[in-house]
Amino acid sequence: MGAFLFLFALLLTTISIRFVDGGNAPTGNWYGISGDYTGQHLAGIIAGGDIYLSSNFGTSWTAASGAPSANWHSISVSSSSEYMYACIFDGDIWMSSNYGAQWQVTT
Repeated sequence: MGAFLFLFALLLTTISIRFVDGGNAPTGNWYGISGDYTGQHLAGIIAGGDIYLSSNFGTSWTAASGAPSANWHSISVSSSSEYMYACIFDGDIWMSSNYGAQWQVTT
């Protein structure tokens, strides 16, 4: 699976993500998911919830620390996964420049 690129567009629908490899994706209304060029590092957003990160092709997920629970709209991950941007509906744009370890509002 490592050679595949994982880019999903999940549009304003209630979707429960369950990966074919049996991953433990959090439940909720997923609004977006994005990954690096290998598909190993993924970031996903749940509306009215958290940003979730995976570093093992979606096998396991953890909530990103430093980013608020919010009504997330979209997320984007750079090809190296170092930079991540997430937008809140009618709100701020948050960014991480260290692989999702810390998040801050952009200016």
